[in-house]
Amino acid sequence: MPADQLVLISSWASIASLVVAVISLLLVRSIKANIIRFRRKQRLKELATAISGCAATTPPSDELNSICDSLGRNFPVRPWSKLTKRGRLVIALHQKIEQRDLRGIKEVLKDIDSFSEDI
Repeated sequence: MPADQLVLISSWASIASLVVAVISLLLVRSIKANIIRFRRKQRLKELATAISGCAATTPPSDELNSICDSLGRNFPVRPWSKLTKRGRLVIALHQKIEQRDLRGIKEVLKDIDSFSEDI
């Protein structure tokens, strides 16, 4: 084989290996994103179950406060939250969490669950 043909074949082989590497990197990133999304959904379900399991007349305890704080961290408020229905519900959820209004938190979680698959 002439040297020119070997150079051509090796350059195409390196381009093909680069394409394979980029595709595998994208697939791994996609799988990691799906795993993180699944874990977050499970965590939100756990928190919603814990909140719904508490009676509305339950006095605020350390455990309930930590659950409420964790729920607030899992629903971040963004600058554009006032523009969307879900964002307004998240703002309402944060207000209920600050007031420690358990009944209100349950209602907002039901509203979020009615149009979203996050919980």
